[in-house]
Parts: sequence; C-alpha cells; structure tokens
Amino acid sequence: MTPQQTSDLLEIQQLIYRYAWLIDTRDFDGLARVFAPGAEVHYNVFGGVKQAFPAIKDFLRMGLSLHRVTQHQMSNPLIELSGDSASARTYGTLVHVQELLDGKPSYVVQHAIYHDALARRPEGWRITSRRLDNLFVQGRFLGPDRVKSFEKPQPY
Repeated sequence: MTPQQTSDLLEIQQLIYRYAWLIDTRDFDGLARVFAPGAEVHYNVFGGVKQAFPAIKDFLRMGLSLHRVTQHQMSNPLIELSGDSASARTYGTLVHVQELLDGKPSYVVQHAIYHDALARRPEGWRITSRRLDNLFVQGRFLGPDRVKSFEKPQPY
C-alpha cells in the first residue's frame, strides 16, 4: 500500500465517522463536508426516501426531530480504492430514542449497512452515492402524534 492509499483510506474513514457525528448533533449544513453536490442518498428503509443532496437535509431535519437523541455507531468500514474513486461498505448500529408524550422513552435500534460510492474532489473525498439497507430492526418508530419533537438532541 502506498502512502497516498493509506492517506485516502484514513480520510474516507474519517468521512464515514463525520457523517455519524453530524447526524447525531443535527448539523445538517455540515453534511456539505461529507456529500458531493447532487449526491444520491437512498435511505432504503421503511419510511425512507431517495433524494439528492442537499435536498435530503429537509427529510433528515424532519425525521430526526422525532428523536430526543440518536447515536450512529459506524464500524468495520471496508473501503476499496480505485484511483480517484472508491467504494465503501460500513456496518451501522443506529440507536434512536423517542420520547413519548407522557415522557417515557421508546427505543429503536437499526442494524444496517451503508453502501457508498466516493470521489476525490478538489476539497477532498466526498460521498457521491449512499444507500442504507437494514439488516434488522429492534423496536418500532412512532409518528409525530405519539412523541415529543426536538430541534436539537436533548441528552438525559
């Protein structure tokens, strides 16, 4: 492995981890440091969407507001480099905590795989296509009529 390949791998890993932190802190504008303009983002899950970046930010903002906190744990990124492009598969354990109207918590955990296509751009590596597929889900997401809404995460 060349020094450039090592650097590329580390940069792509950081990009994958940065996505999780931005989602969990609800820094939707920061996602411009992760996705290329026009990147296709497909949350291939129940209630998910397929939209281009940056339009996907509205879906994320609305969906995540139904959660008091989330924690996206990304692991085992398998990255394949090919010059100025790459692909990655990453496991995700995606913890979501909703707060019922009576104050009780409701938990949902998605066990999923992210499938990414990436490109080296002048500003660094960016995701050009992302698909999220569930392996299995524990719990059930509840709608806005059953849970409190949070613009920003509210840790306990």
